[in-house]
Amino acid sequence: MPDESKAKIQSFYGDFIKEAWVSQWLLVVRDGVFLSAFFILLKATNVEIGFANSIPVFMALLAPVFSYYIGQFPDQKKITVITALIQRGLWMFVCIVPMVAFYLGNRSGMTLFLIIFSVYSALMVIIGLSWPGWMAEIIPEKERGFYFSRRNRYASLIVLIGGLIFAQFMDVWKKDHPYAAFSVLFLFSGFLAVLGAAYLKKLPPPKINKKTATGPILAEVTGKIKKTLKDKNFMNLVWFNAIWSFGMLYSGAFGNVYLIRELKLNYTEMVLYNAIATVCGMTTMTFWGRLIDRHGNKPVLIVCELILSSTPFMWAVLSVRNYYYVLPIIWFVAGVCWAGLSLAQFNIILKLSPKAQRLAYLSFNTFVVTIATCFAPILGGYTLDLIGKKELVFFIFTLGAFQILFVAGAIMRFIPVIFLFRLKEPRVGKLSEVAKIVGTKLPQGFFEGFVELLEVFKMKGG
Repeated sequence: MPDESKAKIQSFYGDFIKEAWVSQWLLVVRDGVFLSAFFILLKATNVEIGFANSIPVFMALLAPVFSYYIGQFPDQKKITVITALIQRGLWMFVCIVPMVAFYLGNRSGMTLFLIIFSVYSALMVIIGLSWPGWMAEIIPEKERGFYFSRRNRYASLIVLIGGLIFAQFMDVWKKDHPYAAFSVLFLFSGFLAVLGAAYLKKLPPPKINKKTATGPILAEVTGKIKKTLKDKNFMNLVWFNAIWSFGMLYSGAFGNVYLIRELKLNYTEMVLYNAIATVCGMTTMTFWGRLIDRHGNKPVLIVCELILSSTPFMWAVLSVRNYYYVLPIIWFVAGVCWAGLSLAQFNIILKLSPKAQRLAYLSFNTFVVTIATCFAPILGGYTLDLIGKKELVFFIFTLGAFQILFVAGAIMRFIPVIFLFRLKEPRVGKLSEVAKIVGTKLPQGFFEGFVELLEVFKMKGG
């Protein structure tokens, strides 16, 4: 990469990181412990919780249509920034939901939340299409592992810090003022995310190319879908993403529900255990980024996928008697491997999608994953309600509803690895070599990542 180009990227690196620092506070509340706890406060059923988790997936069905309109505008930076500002501002309005629930009843509050969250999720689909294309234009392919690994690591630091702060706040206020506490949480996280849009605006724009004339939307969308279907190699990645996401959402949406309802963990305990995964992800992100840049995404995806598929089995043996030592193991494995899988998954989509059709490829991947997974959390919730208090005795193990759900989710996660083995990636290393590096060099990478965390604001060339 020319020195001038590299210097240009580095000059914007500070804003690239700061945006993640500020906007990540919203994700602390939106994803995981706090939203699950809010649903439980509203006395939502398992099916309702599953439906709420399905909303972002249902909205992704609009991806092909959104991609058509996004493609009509050459400046994907402007689309991303404007949409992000509207979406994050909308999240601030979620602060009225707890008050509605308090004064008008939990059903009214849940209904209002689902309406706001539906619009929010639709806007999230637009950002999910425009953001990757924008980033692919301003960050060269060979440097993406380096830059995104650091961005993800610093964003994870906010998940750790923000989660602990919010957990302490909620544990203090949840007994006397639970509804008001959630209102403050939603408002504060949304406000910070809105501020993050200012840093997003400072990032460089993509190269703007003139658009050719287009036909009717149905013909355009159908034509792009047909072109994508003909790319057998990319379709292997699409099928992997779809089946993997189904298995993940089927049982994964109820992990925090299990910890709250069955194990009776408080917010601080849950966040502290989650912090293990966050720290492991932060400290190994650079290791995975370097490994991907040198050996490719495919072998990293396979290694991480196989390891992560085993974690639901550990959830199945989790109980009040052993959670204090089993849960740390789960989060350690999950934190390390999710860091590698998410980074490789994002990079390989950009790598295998042709530049001229990248938007169409991204939207088609989103669409197929949506079709495959839109009912997964609902089906998971229905499974829990269907089993109820029934138990299944398997050798020395007694499996209740949650345990059966976790085992089924684990089996589903193992299936899609066959599509990764069929996948072809240019300039990729051997799986056996990458597996050996992970087995022997991961502790060293863990230590080096920890040292880098001590220099959080300092960028190192590479």
